[in-house]
Amino acid sequence: MDFRGYVNTPALNGLLQQVRHLCFFGADAIVVEGLPGSGKSRFSAQLESNLTAGQEEGLRCYLSSLAPDLDFPNTIHALLDLLGLEVGEAVSPGEGLRLLRSFSQAALAEQRLLVVLLDNAHVLDDDALGALLSLLQGEQHSSYGLRFVFFAEPGFVERIDALNLVALQVYDFQMPAFSADELERFLSAERGAESLTDSIAHIWARSKGLPGRALALLDAERAAKSSAKTTEPESSEPERRFALPTLHLLVLAALVAALIFVAVYRSAEPEPELALQPLAIESVNPEPLSVGRQSHTVEVASLTQGGVANASPSEQPLAPSSEPRAAEQLEVLPPEGGGAALSSAFKVDSKDQQAKEPHVSTELAELEPVEAKPVSTLPVYSVGESLLMSQPDQAYALQLMAASVEKNLRRYVSEQVNAEQLHIYRRKRDGQSPLFILVVGPFSNKNAAQQALSELPRGQRKAGPWPKSLRAIKQEIEAFHET
Repeated sequence: MDFRGYVNTPALNGLLQQVRHLCFFGADAIVVEGLPGSGKSRFSAQLESNLTAGQEEGLRCYLSSLAPDLDFPNTIHALLDLLGLEVGEAVSPGEGLRLLRSFSQAALAEQRLLVVLLDNAHVLDDDALGALLSLLQGEQHSSYGLRFVFFAEPGFVERIDALNLVALQVYDFQMPAFSADELERFLSAERGAESLTDSIAHIWARSKGLPGRALALLDAERAAKSSAKTTEPESSEPERRFALPTLHLLVLAALVAALIFVAVYRSAEPEPELALQPLAIESVNPEPLSVGRQSHTVEVASLTQGGVANASPSEQPLAPSSEPRAAEQLEVLPPEGGGAALSSAFKVDSKDQQAKEPHVSTELAELEPVEAKPVSTLPVYSVGESLLMSQPDQAYALQLMAASVEKNLRRYVSEQVNAEQLHIYRRKRDGQSPLFILVVGPFSNKNAAQQALSELPRGQRKAGPWPKSLRAIKQEIEAFHET
C-alpha cells in the first residue's frame, strides 16, 4: 500500500506508540475507531510497517482490509488464508475456528506473537465478530499468542460490549483529527508541492480535519477549476456593432420635435390668477371643567426658588428661570350662564377627595434598584474527580489507560487488587464524547510516582503507566466541567 502522503503528527505518533506497546504487553483486542476519511487505512499500514521494521524475534504481523458484506463462513476462510493455513473449501466454520484456536495455542507454546490488523472491521456481522473474539478467551495474558487490532467506524466498541464476553481485555482509541497546518502538509505531500495557502482554511473547516475528506474536496475543487477553463469560449471574431436603421432615426427625430413644440406652447400660455378668499374662523367657547359632581380648584404654584427648597435632589430644577411657566399663564374661561368665575389658580383641599385617592409614599421614589447577582453553578464532580481535585498541585499520579466507554474501565477496576487506589476522571474531546482516564495514586511527588511503578500489579505495569502531575489532571477536569 502506498502511503507516501502519511503525515506523522504528534497525535498520530502517540497513538501508534500506545497501540504498539499494547500489542506486545497488554490487551487481547485493540480497537481504533474513526469516521470515514479519518485515515484509518493509512494508519494501519503505518502500524504494520512499524511493527515489522524492528524485526522482533517471534513476531508475525498480518494486515487485511475486509470486503463489505462479509458473512461468518467467508470471514473464517479469509482469516485462514491470511494466516497461511491451507484448507479446503469444504471446511465448515466450526472446523475453521478449531484450526485457528490450535494455531494460536501453538504460537503461545512456541513463544511467538501473532498480530492481526483488520481494516474495515465494522463490516463484520455479530456472529463473525463473536467468533473471532472467542479465540482470545481462556488464554493467559502474556506477551505471546494471538492479538487482534480492529480499525472500524464509530459504534464498534458498543457492539463488542453487547456481546457480554468475559475474561477479555479490550482497549479502544479514537483517530485524531488534523490541524490546519498538518492538513496542509498532508495535501502537499499527496498532491504535489502546489501552494494551498488560499484554499486550506475552508478545506480544513469543511473536512473537520479529516485527511480523506480534505483530499476529496481538494480533488473536486481542482476538477471544477479545470472544467471551467476547458469550457470557457474562445472567440476570435471581432465584436459586432449594430447600427440603428434609418427609419428608426427619423421616427425618433419626429418624437423629439413634437416634445419640444408642446413644451414651448405651454410656456407661452399665461398662468391663471388665484383669488384668495378670507377664511372665517368662528370662536368656540370651551366647555366648563368639571370633575365628578364636585367642583374643585387647583392652584398652580409658581416654581420659584423658594417653592422647591424642600424638594429632593432628583426633583430640583435644572436652572432658575425668570420667565413665567406655561402653567402660570393658563386662563380658564368661565362657563356660560354667568357662574362664578374660576380663577387661574385651582385649589384642592377637600378631605373627601383625599380620602378617596390612594396615598403614594414619596419614599418609594428614593429607593435605589437592587442589582441582581448571578447565581453560581458549582460543577458536579464524580467521586474520583473530587478526590483528585482535593490534592495539591505538586502531587503526581500514574496514568494507566484511557477509554471512551466508562463501563470498560469500571469493570477493569473491579478486577484489580488495588482498586481503592484507582480513580477515573473525565476529559473533553473536540466534537466527540468524553474520554475516561484511569489513574493510580496520588503520590507526593514525581519521584514517588516513579518508584511506585515497580509495586504495581503485573497487568498494570504492562499497560505502560506514566507519571502525570495533579496540576495537569485538575486542569483537564476543570476544562471538562466548563463545557
